[in-house]
Amino acid sequence: MQLAIRVADVSAFLWLICFPLAALSLFSLPHQLRDRRLRRRGVKTDAVCEERIRRQGLTVVNVRCSYQSSDARRLRATISSPKPAPELGEIFKVVFDPAKPSVVVPAQYLASKEPRFGYFSQAALVLVAGTAALLTFVIG
Repeated sequence: MQLAIRVADVSAFLWLICFPLAALSLFSLPHQLRDRRLRRRGVKTDAVCEERIRRQGLTVVNVRCSYQSSDARRLRATISSPKPAPELGEIFKVVFDPAKPSVVVPAQYLASKEPRFGYFSQAALVLVAGTAALLTFVIG
């Protein structure tokens, strides 16, 4: 028995893959724009860990911290925890948007490869959607 794969089946399969990738890309877009803005014009400053927020009592996932904005105001924010999580009272670096100082992330996060994941998912979406469109056009 021979296994024959039709181009129409491949095209339909690729379109099915496009929907989850599109959802992932749309979900990550606001974070990508925020991260890009912070990389371009963000201000790095010291923050003090005021509270460690745990998930199910085990892992510290967020920290409540305070930091000083460019205009010397003391601000508080809850952010994703850097790895390893800072201890209470420990100082760590954060980056905030001077135009909107409440937008803040750990400096470690911006320096990591994690923010770039959205770019790769969007590139994969374009590649898969382009291939599906090409196959649909060719066989259509």
